[in-house]
Amino acid sequence: MNTSMTRVQECALAVIAISVLAIAIAAPIVALGPSASWRARVAGGLTMLEALIGVVRRVLGL
Repeated sequence: MNTSMTRVQECALAVIAISVLAIAIAAPIVALGPSASWRARVAGGLTMLEALIGVVRRVLGL
């Protein structure tokens, strides 16, 4: 078997990526509430996305 990703690994990586994006979008809305400005939500989302990307990199060993 060569070192390239298998189809299952590619699907798992896609699911992880979609989950990370969904969490990054939903977390600031839930945490800040509906009255927060869109700028605060975007800033919170970008912070959350950066943190989640760091976690995923550590898990995948990148």
